[in-house]
Amino acid sequence: MGGFFVPNAQAAITNLTLTDPLGSEEWRGTQNITWTQIGGVSGDVVSILLSTDGGLNYNNLVTGVDVTLGTYPWTTGTLNGSTYKIKIADPATTIAFESASNFLVDNTAPVTTIALAPIAPDGLGSWYITVPTITLSCSDALSGCLAGGIKYRWDGVPGWNTYTVPFVAPQGIHILEWYSEDQAEDALGAHNVETVQTQIIKVDTLAPTVAVTSTTFPGAYNAGEAINVTLTFSEAASSTAPLLVTLDTGGTCSIPTFSNQTIVSCSYTVGAGENSSGLIVSSLTGATVEDIAGNDSTLIPTPNIDTTFPIVIDTIAPSAFIVGGVNTTSIPLPGVASYWNGTDADAFVLVPIANDSSLVGGTMQLQANVGAGYVNVGPANEILVTELGFNISYPLTDAQLEAIPGFSDGDSITFTAIITDRAGNVTTGTPSATALTVDQTVPSVDAGTDKIV
Repeated sequence: MGGFFVPNAQAAITNLTLTDPLGSEEWRGTQNITWTQIGGVSGDVVSILLSTDGGLNYNNLVTGVDVTLGTYPWTTGTLNGSTYKIKIADPATTIAFESASNFLVDNTAPVTTIALAPIAPDGLGSWYITVPTITLSCSDALSGCLAGGIKYRWDGVPGWNTYTVPFVAPQGIHILEWYSEDQAEDALGAHNVETVQTQIIKVDTLAPTVAVTSTTFPGAYNAGEAINVTLTFSEAASSTAPLLVTLDTGGTCSIPTFSNQTIVSCSYTVGAGENSSGLIVSSLTGATVEDIAGNDSTLIPTPNIDTTFPIVIDTIAPSAFIVGGVNTTSIPLPGVASYWNGTDADAFVLVPIANDSSLVGGTMQLQANVGAGYVNVGPANEILVTELGFNISYPLTDAQLEAIPGFSDGDSITFTAIITDRAGNVTTGTPSATALTVDQTVPSVDAGTDKIV
């Protein structure tokens, strides 16, 4: 009797062991369900079942999965919950293996709330004039917030900061961005990430300062002259009313109400009796000046006019004085010192210059009178600092003297002087007690008439 060959039967699945998820996992997105098996070959299939109620009930998640693959990528989609279990089963037998305990699925991003202190802007126009402290708080109902998962940055600068403790906002207008991650992971280790939130935060705690200058040329100024006063604020500022500018002279000028300006000005007209050795603004009153955020300026000038623009206000006339003696370059003969004769080349008039610094840069002008009134004679002489407090002998040439209108032989010339200080205040001196007599006629000798004796 002939025989026949019977091949070995294919080994059936004898054991299935689920290796992930076993319980307590925190899953999101796409995760890998994994298992091992004993027995079975390619072509043998298993079913994967899902329970959403902690294993009380299971429904097919997928069927017909080749048992030898050992893994199945499960896209969790929009599932959210904490009572999930997975079971892997051989549909041909009763062999199965389920998660030992529940795992959760979290496909919802966490939510981060922001809190600022002060709660709301305490300045104008949504500005903080107190530096706000910022606190970020993450909440997530399922997997919980990831440790170190709160991130923030300013103004889109590359790289995110990890939030650990409350922080303060910087000065100026800035955009704060922040987000959080939770603890749920997909197969690649990625977490649920919150959509980035943003908020514009405006901080200005600095009050505007004011510098006072002048466009008027440095120098000395008298009553009736106009002096520019310019205020330059450290930032754009506005006033609540006209701003009264008071100078150290006691004089004032007014700046009309202004809005969002950095430079404003007024014109101060020097009044009679107002004086200053170095003009400054002593006060700014009558209005509140604040920046866009509502910080009030102290309105203390720093610097002031005198720092870089030395301006002297002088409405005081030079001290009264008496013109001194008058001498010539004649050969000193008895009785001729106060005569102007044909040999004289110069005359000298003595004028006392007071020890008054306001005279420096001013002038001394000699005047002469031959009977028709005083007229200027010679040039105006600049007063030098070295002349203060001294009697200065000022020369007049023969040409200058003899150019006096009406000058003629026999005249008696009297002299005075006009002293003008640097600001233009004028004092005319008391004329000299010494007059200069003009005598340029050569004397003649009468020899008489010859006669025969």
